[in-house]
Formats: sequence, structure tokens, C-alpha cells
Amino acid sequence: MLASGVIGLGPRTKNPGTNNGDSFLRSLFSAGLINTEIFAIKFSKSVKDKSSKITFGGYDSELVGDNHISWEPIMPGNERWKIKLSKMVYGDKNLEIKANENDWILITTGESRLRMYRSVFSGIEDDLRKKFKDCSNADSLFYCVVEDRSLSPFKRLEIHMSVTTIYVDPADYIRFVSLISNCRFKTIKQKS
Repeated sequence: MLASGVIGLGPRTKNPGTNNGDSFLRSLFSAGLINTEIFAIKFSKSVKDKSSKITFGGYDSELVGDNHISWEPIMPGNERWKIKLSKMVYGDKNLEIKANENDWILITTGESRLRMYRSVFSGIEDDLRKKFKDCSNADSLFYCVVEDRSLSPFKRLEIHMSVTTIYVDPADYIRFVSLISNCRFKTIKQKS
């Protein structure tokens, strides 16, 4: 099946002549297996918590409980989950966001990396280069050599969208890669 996204959860395109593949969600709806073309994702609170779930055709009210549901509008005319970004904060530092340039993020179903534009990431990179002596860029990845696997040098990231703010703790965005005598972490930087 030609699919939009890894399992066909990309938004339906409204652009004539564009084929972004079959939608898994649309196929479920057309077959009468769900009543509404909607899906909901419940994210775990940490990497160690394995309780993330996806629901097709609505949302699981038991998972929501008394919590508020936030609906983020996707940017118009897009075939991807492109969402307006109003602000990003690393620790207590506001990262540089420019209107109509780097003021959006992509929510993807196929990546386990945090993607951001170089212009936004530079605020984080400056902080990390002050803390670690051996940092480098290779193939859009940013690496630093660290002496141990402590997360204490890293700060929480806040992603402020139109309606919702997501708080990302270092344990959820840092991946240590063991080498012979040291550890490295990496993040990916979206090419401008």
C-alpha cells in the first residue's frame, strides 16, 4: 500500500494532482470500521513508561479522565502534520523563532528524533559547547563527548504551539551512544 507517513496517518491533501498515498485512517472509515476520521495518541510520561496508546475513530475517554484535550490546528495547504510554533524555551532561554521562516514544527510518526531548524538549535548548541569540550556536527547530527551518562547538564525543552505546550525532559530527547572510551549524545538539526 502506498501510504502517507509510516502507517498512513498523514493528513489528507487538498492539493489537486498530489498523491500522498492511501490513508490508513481513510481506509478504516471507508470500510465502516470507524465512524469518524480521527485518531488520538496518548504519550507516556517518560521513556521508561510503556503506556503509550493510539486510538482510531475517536479517543479513549478513560485515558483522558478529567484532563483537558488540546486540538492543534495543522497549517493549511500541507500534506504533513505541520503545526504552528509560537515559542521554544531551553531551560530559561527563549530560542529564536522567526515568523514565516522557522515558526513551525513537524510531528512525524516515523522518527524518534527531535527535529528543529539550525537557527532554533543554535541557542541549545551554544549552551552545550560551553559545557562539553568535544562537540561536532556531522550529517545534520550534533554530537558531544561526555564523561558519563548524567542528564544533569541538559535542560528541559518547552515547545509552545498555538494551543498546547509540550515539556520535553532531557531523558526524552538525549540518546547516549557508547563508544570505546566515552559516550556521545546526538540530536538532529533540520537543514535550513
